[in-house]
Amino acid sequence: VLTELPEKTETVVRVPMPVEQAKVYEAARILAVRQLAQLSKGDSALFEMLRHLMNLRRIACHPYLEDAAADPLASGKLQYLDEKLTDLAETASGVLIFSQFTSVLKLVVALLNKRGINPLYLDGQTTEKKRRDLTQKFQAGGEKFFLISLKAGGVALTLTRADTVIHLDPWWNPAVENQASDRAHRIGQKRSVFVYKLVSEKSVEEKVLLLQEKKRELFNALMGETTTGAPPITEKDIEYILGD
Repeated sequence: VLTELPEKTETVVRVPMPVEQAKVYEAARILAVRQLAQLSKGDSALFEMLRHLMNLRRIACHPYLEDAAADPLASGKLQYLDEKLTDLAETASGVLIFSQFTSVLKLVVALLNKRGINPLYLDGQTTEKKRRDLTQKFQAGGEKFFLISLKAGGVALTLTRADTVIHLDPWWNPAVENQASDRAHRIGQKRSVFVYKLVSEKSVEEKVLLLQEKKRELFNALMGETTTGAPPITEKDIEYILGD
């Protein structure tokens, strides 16, 4: 079946963080390292590691996600997206934008609205009927931009109108990202699909990319060529990600 599909091209885009975002990020990273150095190994330490890792991942997307009035362009990734909007609006058939954080997607909505774009939006609070309505509207040629939370929209959607997929944040299991990208790259797709994965430079996200490859290689070694899953993240993995 896959041989019948058009080509899918994946590109990792490394985006520098603006000065203020980089300062907020580094302060949070130093605090995380200091606090974790004081903890004993065990479940409580793992929980704290995950909490700090989540915070750093959020800052790598935007430094002020808790502020509803935050400027979307305080984020390097949203600056990059803003620079691409005119080209995407003119040349792309349809654009899917994924994030694991609804707070990030809402800032993207604000950014697009400022540029005169009204995107479709789907997250975990969207009802099943609304999901169907949004899918039908997009497929029928309605709004060109569709913002989707990774958890809510990574499966069970057919969005073959889209020829462009943008992942605003990576995670260690590439199968989850692939499932989301395949909302566009599936039976019925007639165009080549371009997938862009945005990664903040000098952040945990760069190490997540390396960890993705490590996990993929480990999983393949254990289970053959199947890539439908990956080994669970470990305490050592998190220590590696949080390290300088």
